[in-house]
Amino acid sequence: SLETWRQGDPIDRPGCGVLVLLSGRCSLRQSLVPGSAPKNLSDYGPGAIVGLADYFSNIEPAKKGRLVATENGCLGLMFNRSGFNQLLDLSPSFEQSLIRELAVSCESLQQSLLAERQNRQHQRMRDQNDARQSE
Repeated sequence: SLETWRQGDPIDRPGCGVLVLLSGRCSLRQSLVPGSAPKNLSDYGPGAIVGLADYFSNIEPAKKGRLVATENGCLGLMFNRSGFNQLLDLSPSFEQSLIRELAVSCESLQQSLLAERQNRQHQRMRDQNDARQSE
């Protein structure tokens, strides 16, 4: 269904549902420590497809944070699980483009994690070297 949210409105996706963001922006927010202010975990803009990981992994979105409309609000197509299944069945080209997008996202995530791990290793080596020099 086509839905509109104003700035600050929560965006409630049905269990394992998918949002195709047409315009505006939204953020995934979560309090990392109970009682603390929510932190932005992800930001999404026009063209983003939100909830693919939940759709494919069967994880309820509420366990991963709260999606909230930002800036001037947003407009999007909201699909429940069966509606998104129907879309994939009707449009094999859409399904193929999603698979490509997921592959690119996975590769990008893998590269980011590798770079982060290398940075931590380099920092440990610098810290060890500094500790030896101060002895």
